[in-house]
Amino acid sequence: LISASLFLIITIAFSSLLRLGIASVNSVNKLNKAIFKTQSKMDELNAKPIDQLEMLNVTTFSNGQGKIMVIPILANLKKVQVSYLWDKKKIPIVFETFRSDE
Repeated sequence: LISASLFLIITIAFSSLLRLGIASVNSVNKLNKAIFKTQSKMDELNAKPIDQLEMLNVTTFSNGQGKIMVIPILANLKKVQVSYLWDKKKIPIVFETFRSDE
C-alpha cells in the first residue's frame, strides 16, 4: 500500500513537471517566432529609403500583432519602432532604430 501510494505521488509529480516543461517549450517557440518576425520586418524597413518610411507610420503586420511607428526626431532623423504582441499576458517585443538621410 505504501509503495503504491509513493508510486502514485511520483507519477503525479512527474506528470505535472512534464506539463510545465511542455508549456515552457511552447512559450519559448512562440517567443522565437515573434522575435524572428519582428527582426524580419525591421530588416525590411532598413532596406527602404528614409523618405518611404513616413507613409508606413502606424501600420500593422502579422494580422495586427505587429505595429510600425515612424517618429520624426529632427528634420533628417527618424526613429523607427517595430513592436510585436506575441502573447497577451506578456509585454510586446520592441525593436528600435534611428534613421538619417545622410
